Amino acid sequence: MIVRPLLFSAASLLFATSAFAHADVVVDVSSSTGDLVYDAVAWDVTVTNVGNKNADNIELTLQLPETATSPTVHIMGNLLAADGRCSQSGTQLVCSLGTLRKNKDTTVWFDLELPQSAAPLQVSASVLTSSRENSTNN
Repeated sequence: MIVRPLLFSAASLLFATSAFAHADVVVDVSSSTGDLVYDAVAWDVTVTNVGNKNADNIELTLQLPETATSPTVHIMGNLLAADGRCSQSGTQLVCSLGTLRKNKDTTVWFDLELPQSAAPLQVSASVLTSSRENSTNN
């Protein structure tokens, strides 16, 4: 009688560890600081797979600061250069990063000149993968 519960517990443990094997992709955005209006600011966006499986077909989308003009909205400032894996689509940079192995990261960069603004200028980032993820909240 004691053998059955032990075998069941061991089988449950083996199944549970494989059930939680997923990619988990997180993004961190950082920048240098420009002292003057229209100084070039270097931005680094680090994409990390903190999961225990590879993350496939990663696509990073960066929303750059927008002008308040209407009806046509543009990137606020000047996009000087960007990582070769990225292409501009309107006010966004879309970067195809391929596969990111477990516990590895990659960094995408771009340089942006920004004007003075009373409102905070923000760059937001989102990342998608075709792999199953543990958490999509990060």
